[in-house]
Amino acid sequence: MSLKSQFLTPSVRTLHSSILVDKKLYIFGGFKDRLNDMIESTYNLNPNDRFFYLDVSKPFDTSTLPWTAIPANEKNLPLKFFSSVFSGGVAASYGGTNNDTIYFINNEFDKTLPPVLSFNTKDNSWNSYSQQIISGERPISKNQIRPITDYSGKIYLLAGLSFTTLQGVTRDEGGMFIFDTINSNCVLKDVIDGMSRVEYSATLLPNGTIVYMGGRDPRDSPGKSVADGFRVVHLYNTNDNTWKSQNTFGDSIPNGDNGISSVLGLDGFRIIVFGGDNTDNKMLYVLDTTTFN
Repeated sequence: MSLKSQFLTPSVRTLHSSILVDKKLYIFGGFKDRLNDMIESTYNLNPNDRFFYLDVSKPFDTSTLPWTAIPANEKNLPLKFFSSVFSGGVAASYGGTNNDTIYFINNEFDKTLPPVLSFNTKDNSWNSYSQQIISGERPISKNQIRPITDYSGKIYLLAGLSFTTLQGVTRDEGGMFIFDTINSNCVLKDVIDGMSRVEYSATLLPNGTIVYMGGRDPRDSPGKSVADGFRVVHLYNTNDNTWKSQNTFGDSIPNGDNGISSVLGLDGFRIIVFGGDNTDNKMLYVLDTTTFN
């Protein structure tokens, strides 16, 4: 007997993960108020409100979005195996041989949890990756980290926060975890000077360069954005593991902001930026990566 999905109305949330796979926008986690509502027992009690999707391949009315519950979600969603929101939660991106699997990366707070969980969007099955399965470093992420997947199934996690490696080394300057979803391998690379930040925007260009902008330094007070987060963007070349700082130009450079979202335009070179905590930034911004205007 097959199980049919049901439409639902999700609760409002912040710091959730959003992943586009095969024209379905998957949403995972998040919570109502990151300053006052950090107790997981008080929100998203229904598993269908923790993990669901929107099929964007079909026309729909934007006033009544047809959010869809994943079949057998209440039975199969392994909630106890995810890092808690209180400890920073998880980040998620796609990967695998066919780029149709969603990978959830836990943080290092509770080392009894598996470093990685995966969800196969074709058959709705779950898989757990122990540290024995993953060679190299233990990948570390949080819900304030924006992961990027390249064209070879590698997930890039700019962990701009303090963490401790498997070897017991504490890194206050953060680092770049690169998790190979096909070979189950993870390496840790250094980052460019001054790149300690969270709640940033990350966008992959067709040439393999990741553009990082905005965000805040986790060592500062909550909500304080990096002042030059849009006037200077950082470029990471996934092909040769090199960094470059790039000044931007123009009369409409946004003020510093964190919690922003970005997407690459259909032309392949313009980045569209939206949202954030700074109420001064009340419009869409577009960065032309050919001129950095």
